[in-house]
Amino acid sequence: MKQRVWIVKFILAGILLGVGLFMVFSEDVVYLMTGAILVVFALFRVVPLLKTLTHEVSRTVHLIEVLVTAILGGILIFASLQLGSDGGNTNLWEMIYRYGLGFVFYARGVIYFMSTVFFQEKTKVLEFIMHVSSISIGTAIVFNAQFNASFIGIFFLIMSIIGAAILTLDGYGGYKKYRQAFKNDEKQLENKPKKDKTLPLEDPQEERTYIN
Repeated sequence: MKQRVWIVKFILAGILLGVGLFMVFSEDVVYLMTGAILVVFALFRVVPLLKTLTHEVSRTVHLIEVLVTAILGGILIFASLQLGSDGGNTNLWEMIYRYGLGFVFYARGVIYFMSTVFFQEKTKVLEFIMHVSSISIGTAIVFNAQFNASFIGIFFLIMSIIGAAILTLDGYGGYKKYRQAFKNDEKQLENKPKKDKTLPLEDPQEERTYIN
C-alpha cells in the first residue's frame, strides 16, 4: 500500500491546483478557505498553548486571541455562503474581511512580543522574524484600500501551484520507485531456477500387490 501513495499525491496535486485556479475567479471560495484556515489555526493551538504557557495572564490573552480568530473564521465561512447565494451585503463582508484579517496578523505579532518581553517566553530567531513580518502585514492590510479577497485569491493560487508542484515531484519520485521495484520483481522471477516437475520413472522391478 505504501508503494502506491504516489496515486494519492497526484490526486491531491490536481485538487490543490484546481481549487487554486477556482479561487482566482470566485471570491466566496476565498472567504470560505480563509475562514477554514483561521478556524483550524485557532482550534489546533488551544491545547498546546494552555499546556505550555506558564503565566496565567499570558495564557488568558492567548486564549482570547484564539477565540477571536476562530469567531472571525466562522464569520468568513458564513460570509462565503451569503456571497455564494445572493451576494448579500458585499461591502460589509469586504470590510470585515480586510480589517479582520489585518487584526489577526497584527494581534499575533503584538501578543508574541508581549509574551517574550513581559513574560520571558522562550523564542527563536525565525519566530522573531515571522512575527515582525506579521505586524507589518497586518498594518499593510488595514491601510491598503486596494486589499480584497481577489488579492488573497492570487496568493492562494501561487501557494496552490507551489504545493501542487511539490506533491507532483514527490509523487513522481514515488512512482519511479514503484516501477523500479516492479521491474526488479520481474527480474527476480525470470532468474529464479525452475523446479523440475518431471515425474520419477517407476522401477520395473518393484514388486506390487494387485487386487483382483
